[in-house]
Order: sequence, then C-alpha cells, then structure tokens
Amino acid sequence: MPTIKKSFATAVASVAFSGLLPSLHVQAHENGKTSAVLPLKAAYYGNTFNAEVTLGDQSFELLVDTGSADLWVLGDDWECIRKGADAREGCDFGTETYSPSSTYKPVDYAWLGEHYGNGDVIGPLGRETMRLGDITIPNQIFGVINSSTTVGDRVNTGIMGLGHPILAQAHPNSYHATSGAELLVNRIAYNTVFWHMIDRGVEPYYALALDRGSLGQETGKGGYLSFGTLSPVDHGPFITVPNEVTKAIPRSFTDGKRKISFWTVTVQSVSWDDKTGSKPFQAIIDSGNWANVLPPKLASRINAAFEPPGKLDKKSGYFKVDCDATPPADVKFEIGNQKFSINSADMIWRDWDGSCYSTVEGAETSLGVDIAFLGVAFLKNVVSVFDVGNEEIRLAARTEECP
Repeated sequence: MPTIKKSFATAVASVAFSGLLPSLHVQAHENGKTSAVLPLKAAYYGNTFNAEVTLGDQSFELLVDTGSADLWVLGDDWECIRKGADAREGCDFGTETYSPSSTYKPVDYAWLGEHYGNGDVIGPLGRETMRLGDITIPNQIFGVINSSTTVGDRVNTGIMGLGHPILAQAHPNSYHATSGAELLVNRIAYNTVFWHMIDRGVEPYYALALDRGSLGQETGKGGYLSFGTLSPVDHGPFITVPNEVTKAIPRSFTDGKRKISFWTVTVQSVSWDDKTGSKPFQAIIDSGNWANVLPPKLASRINAAFEPPGKLDKKSGYFKVDCDATPPADVKFEIGNQKFSINSADMIWRDWDGSCYSTVEGAETSLGVDIAFLGVAFLKNVVSVFDVGNEEIRLAARTEECP
C-alpha cells in the first residue's frame, strides 16, 4: 500500500494558534542576494524527491515538501512506533541519523510534534548551522525526532518543509500532547527554513523542476530545487496566479482570520479524452504528495476512463490499476487560463510490492469540505515557482522531455 508522506490538511480540525518563537532576523550578505541550485534525488520509483541538507557536520537526504513548514531529521535514538512494526525498518526511513554536534544548541522552551495525513513525528527542537549548496544558515531551528508513526521512502531521514510559517507545528513546553489532532493545536510559529533564508539574503522565491525518472527504477536523478533562481531546465512561458487563501481551512487554524497558509491555486477545469469534466476548485500544490487529489466524483470519472478501468481499493482508498493499463488521453489541468498537460507516464505509479495505482485520488472529506492537491504527478510536467515576496505562484510547461 502507499506509504509516503501525505499532507495533514485533510486532518485539520478546530485548532488554536498562539504566540511566536523569537525569529532570527539578520542582514543580507554584503555581496547582495544569494542563490543556490540543488540537485534532487528521486526515490520510491519517482514518487518522492529529496535534497541533501547539511546540519552541523552531518549530511542528510530530506524530503522536499511544499505542503508543510517544519524541518526535522531522525535522531540517533529514534523509535518506529507504527502498529505492527517491530523495528525501525517498519518505518522505511534511510539509515543516516543526527548526533548533536559541538554547534548544536537545544531550544529549551518548545518541542516539535508534527501531524501528517499518515502519522506523526515527535521530538525536541534545537538550533544548528544548516547548509544548502552554497547557502549557510546559522542557528536554524529544527526538530530532532525520537518517535515516528509516519514513514519514509528508504532514502530520506526527515523532511524539509518549505510552506508558510503559519503551518509550523512547534509547541510550548507547557503543552502536553502525544499524537494526532492534538498536535494541530497550541502551535507557536518561528523562522522556518525558507523565511530564514530570505533573512540571510536569498531572493524571496524558490523553484522546482521534478524529473520523471526511469520506469521501474527505485532511485535516480530527481531534477532541481532552486533558491532565489530558476531551475536549469527548458520550459515555456510562465503564467502567474496569486497564492490564494485556502477556503477549506477553518479560520481557527489561522488565528481566527482568513490568512494565506498553503500554496493554493484555482484549477479552472480538468479535461481528458477531449472533454471537460469539472467545475473550478481550489487545490494545494504539495510536493510531498505523490498524487493529484481531486474532488471525489471527478476522480471517479477519470479513473473510470482508464482501460481497463481503475478500481477503488477500499482498504487503501486508492484506485488500483493494471500496471500496463492505458490512461485516459490528453489529461489537462487549466490554471491561469493555460492548460497544462499530464504525461501518460505520470498517470500510473507502482508500489514496492509491484502493485500499480492511479495517480488520481479522490479527496477525503474533512469538516464537510473536500481538499484537493496537485502533487508530484502534476509537478513533473511543469516548472513551478513559489514566490514569497509577491505571494504568487508561477507555472510553465516543460518543453523538454524530463528524464
């Protein structure tokens, strides 16, 4: 069954937002704005994408996640406490773990408790010198995880969240919680990774260009994550759309007010087989999600167009398909009055056990609404730019066949 990270958005309940950790504002570099281009490693048959991150004197492969905000890595003493798992192998992470270095400084007033759609991670917070390519970030706050019920991709040992700080799931020491929705309440914000990078002189945008990878290859070249510059791939003209307030997120999650939280766009239509099959809907762009998660009726119609049709697996909630099934033709997502085509190779993915699934998933209903996502299956077909400075998203179709 699918076991990679899913956004916690569908699990958001009535929550409160309180307080701020001290942010670390510093001057820009004397030589002006800085930038970096990081090669990515694809894992889990091209369903996850990891970047090399150095903390102190140790390097880790961390999942690049636009759908969350916290940075964390597994500590030396971490435990996998998933049901049915009797060892660390049950959580499917890589092997590298963090040992506090001489530059590590504990954060003694808060801890990290992160709730995702498929589990939780918990551990203390600390500060450490972080390096991403040529960019150095001193005193970056991050979590050192000592227990996990979520899972990895057999390569990564943590997550680098690039979402807005309002999504951060740090908690004051006075708050005691152990799992699930309890971790979505009593949160305190802090200077998360990319916002701290902006303080250090990085241009306030980052870009993703995800490569497709070879069918059947568990790991491989993954494309690029670029900070303050564009990814070095060929692409068409960009369209620009505003980063929208996610209407499905309750106000209680954003301090009682309608605020920007996730990277969210309006999908004006979805079409396939030369017909349009949807009304406009909002979708969160989430590089930590393998699927395109669409309104349930729309997802069912698209999966019925596979030959042979995809069948809903009630246990997993995903549509199972034959590995050699023919996906519906010419699937397109219209955003900003431009239609972005989805390569047929991105319509089917395989699990470790050899089973195959459609990359079109039906949204789960939360609080009476359906929250949609554009995940890896969409992002492989575009260059995406996440602009913090202007609170906008830019998308361009890849004009080369991504590897």
